[in-house]
Amino acid sequence: MRRRGTVMAAVGAAAALVALAGCSNGGQSDASDEESGSASADCAAYADYGHFDDAVVSVMGSFVGNDADLNDESWAAFEKCTGIDVQYNGDSDFESQVVVQVEAGNAPDVVIFPQVGLMQRFAESGDLVPAPDQTKENAEAGWNADMVGYGTVDDTFYAAPFTTAVKSFVWYSPSLFAEHGYTVPETWDEMIALSDQMAADGMKPWCEGAESGSASGWPLTDWVEVLLLANSGGETYDKWVDHEIPFNDSSVVEATDLVGKILKNNDYVNGGFGDSSSIVSTSNADAPLPITTGECGMHLAAGTAVSLFDDSVNVDPEGDVYAFPFPVVNDEVGNPVTVSGQFTAAFSDRPEVQAFQNYVSSVQWANDRAPFGGYISSNSGMDSSLIPSAIDKSGFDILNDPDSVLRFDGSDLMPSTVGTGTFWTEMLSWIQGASTEETLGNIESSWPADN
Repeated sequence: MRRRGTVMAAVGAAAALVALAGCSNGGQSDASDEESGSASADCAAYADYGHFDDAVVSVMGSFVGNDADLNDESWAAFEKCTGIDVQYNGDSDFESQVVVQVEAGNAPDVVIFPQVGLMQRFAESGDLVPAPDQTKENAEAGWNADMVGYGTVDDTFYAAPFTTAVKSFVWYSPSLFAEHGYTVPETWDEMIALSDQMAADGMKPWCEGAESGSASGWPLTDWVEVLLLANSGGETYDKWVDHEIPFNDSSVVEATDLVGKILKNNDYVNGGFGDSSSIVSTSNADAPLPITTGECGMHLAAGTAVSLFDDSVNVDPEGDVYAFPFPVVNDEVGNPVTVSGQFTAAFSDRPEVQAFQNYVSSVQWANDRAPFGGYISSNSGMDSSLIPSAIDKSGFDILNDPDSVLRFDGSDLMPSTVGTGTFWTEMLSWIQGASTEETLGNIESSWPADN
């Protein structure tokens, strides 16, 4: 229960702060404010965003359930102090529904895009409006230049980073490592040597699951992406994503074969589920769980995988489960970090819409959101002490480490027919026995001719 208790305590504290921050006049004093000076003082933090009477800003995104609720709570003070009613609509079928709304002439004011490629296509079609100057300044001041670049299309800045998550974590059990005398690896060679030692000790060192309904196969693409980045560097990675080199370039072949050293090795996988062929039928949500029972040593997954563990599991650097960053493969490349994230862009340039864009791109919002948990930002200006989760603090440090080589999830940047299509399905065939050359060749053949 430790993890949930920590988060819920932080949520309670954050809710109290939001309640104190609540005001109705955009920072202007009146008698009631004088009687509750702390409320008006907190509203002063939102004064620069202006005050709007009966203004509504419609926002659409892929956050649903608890994540959506926590976001709503995080900007409650902004709403009360500016008079803006932020009406958020979350849709689990976001990618198709946002296209429907835009094509019907009913676009939301602001969209929180989980896929950069989709945002960029709306910018190229002329549907998006450029971001306000203040939003751009906030992004450039707080985020890695590569992250800012993903929101820029044809030298025009449209979208600021909203959230960021480290995808290239390797999950493990600190208590199991301590029991067996294992050391967290810092290089690829050390990780392979550790895998060999675990196998010799009678443990399957890796567990993986690629089953995810209609999205089955995506966990395998994460492996290829991080190993291409780690082995060949950011420049090659960018060319691959942009199709300036073919999908079956020799660098991608080499990276995929490195993945095969682990995932196609029955001495290494699939702890708790079977041999390597069981990866296809193992749910991605279940894949890391054998770490807690000693049936599996390691699992590649994003920091958000913390939500997959039972509340009784102690997620801590010295606890039942934790994660380390993917190790260095090539010394000339440095520390590889693949990330996912959300970006905010607008279909309207009304003043209240721009005020919301400025707010959610700011350090102010990052600090307002952090205490509620379940969130990580790579905004370097945020107060990391507000982050309640140890793994999220680790992610923040990795994202802001100048030695980290950051790149966005490649499949989310590619045309959908490839990135969320053949890349997924062909990797399933690969894990079941297809050769690397055949697999990558088939994906290359599927790349749209106009991209």
